[in-house]
Amino acid sequence: NHFSGALPFSMIQLTSLQTLLLDNNAFGGSLPSVVGGLKNIVSLRLHENDFIGTLPSFAGAQFLMEAHLDENDFSGGIPHFGSKSLRDLFLGKNSLTG
Repeated sequence: NHFSGALPFSMIQLTSLQTLLLDNNAFGGSLPSVVGGLKNIVSLRLHENDFIGTLPSFAGAQFLMEAHLDENDFSGGIPHFGSKSLRDLFLGKNSLTG
């Protein structure tokens, strides 16, 4: 795909969403905090985009098993991930601290 621009808010308002695979695109801007609160999300793949700013807390994502957030331009601290099922977390190639 070659999607670009901000992540469509309508897409992340889907409360039953379990999988969000938008890797290898040109999405940019800040990652909306609502992404971290997707209660039913299991797989989140947003790597290889152009997101900037801080990562939101993922405390509300209780079922998250994999989060691929690498190869963006996130900065700041590493947020809280509330899922006890998290098995894959990719944060490389960002400007994160902590």
